[in-house]
Amino acid sequence: MNGKSQSTAQNTPQHLCAALGMYDWPETRDHVDLLWQLLKKPLLNTGVEISDLLTLDRDRSQMDIWQDPGLVLGQTCGWPFTRYLQQKTTLLGTPDYTAPGCREGHYVSWILVRSDDPGSSLVDFADSRVAVNDRDSQSGYNAIRLALSVMLSEAQTQERKLLHSVKSGYFASVVYTGAHRNSLLAVAEGRADLCAVDPVCLALSRQHDASVIRKLKIIGKTPETPSLPLIASKSITRGIDVPELRLSLKQVLSDLPRDLQESLHLDGLTLLDETHYQKITQLTDRAIELGIDRIASDQSEFSAP
Repeated sequence: MNGKSQSTAQNTPQHLCAALGMYDWPETRDHVDLLWQLLKKPLLNTGVEISDLLTLDRDRSQMDIWQDPGLVLGQTCGWPFTRYLQQKTTLLGTPDYTAPGCREGHYVSWILVRSDDPGSSLVDFADSRVAVNDRDSQSGYNAIRLALSVMLSEAQTQERKLLHSVKSGYFASVVYTGAHRNSLLAVAEGRADLCAVDPVCLALSRQHDASVIRKLKIIGKTPETPSLPLIASKSITRGIDVPELRLSLKQVLSDLPRDLQESLHLDGLTLLDETHYQKITQLTDRAIELGIDRIASDQSEFSAP
């Protein structure tokens, strides 16, 4: 064992974990497991001592996993990363996805409503019910706030009613669903009126939930932001060559088997750094300055854990 590996081993937490839960659907699980096997090699080659028996953690909450000092590899959302994970984790890069709405480590969210709804833009959905996967989600929650910010910025001064409704909570209520897939279903079934989902989840739903998607239509998109970063605990990356690891991960993700690429809509890694993710903070701060500290009249902003 070389000196670098000895130092890393001494500092590595006894309990190690990994998770790639963002697109870990039952229909994609085998390919997510294969992806994990491929990503182990760069970790091992840069001194992260993990067992071949280490499997993906599918039991704990994502927030618990992201904050685990033994996290060797995980994928988080841009908003929690900028809010309270950045000090605890190391950014390893941002996967490139091929679904419409994605480009080089960035993405938008698509705003969807029922196909028979007469509304055609966000301005038509004041006092409606918005389905949200999770309050920590950039693509499902904060992206909606950013879209409201754009709408408010573009509103004419005479549109007093619109200005007031956005600032007081534009939607009537938030329906929390636990997953983008569930948000799409909630809208299709009439339990909510609209939702915002990321492009990969929408692409996966087109493949695996076609009957749901046929009941929906896209009415807009949210501002583009950096997408879902790969991270590891700083306890894990301390003492290893992080630039080397980032390049090795990029090589693996740029040379995936075709069936894995197509299943996960995945085709590379962009080496974004923390400064790129400041865009999320800047856009959110701007929205709050405009008075949009909540998206619904019955729901207030929440605190980080």
